[in-house]
Amino acid sequence: MLKYVVWGVFVSGFISVALGAEEGSDQDRIAALEQQVNALSDEINEQRELDAAAAYNPLGKLRLGGYGEIHANFEEDGNSVFDIHRFVMYVGYDFSDWIKLNSEIELEHAFV
Repeated sequence: MLKYVVWGVFVSGFISVALGAEEGSDQDRIAALEQQVNALSDEINEQRELDAAAAYNPLGKLRLGGYGEIHANFEEDGNSVFDIHRFVMYVGYDFSDWIKLNSEIELEHAFV
């Protein structure tokens, strides 16, 4: 009988240690998840601050761009020729979330 009691105490002690170790790993996992949530919350707050700052800066809503195509022929006799096939200028501005201006002016061989 004493043998069964000793084995019962041993098995219950082993199970409680195993469950305690599992609980500790859960606590570590919860702490890691809380750190991730806090980091993501900080990033969201920073992004909101940047968006608010851009709303007060009128040049933050302005977009400029362009592209072009130039061909150059270099000849040995010195008659080098540059030909601007296309030159495109882009201007965009966001007046609000639903009102936007997008415009392009394209010059091809000196014609609009």
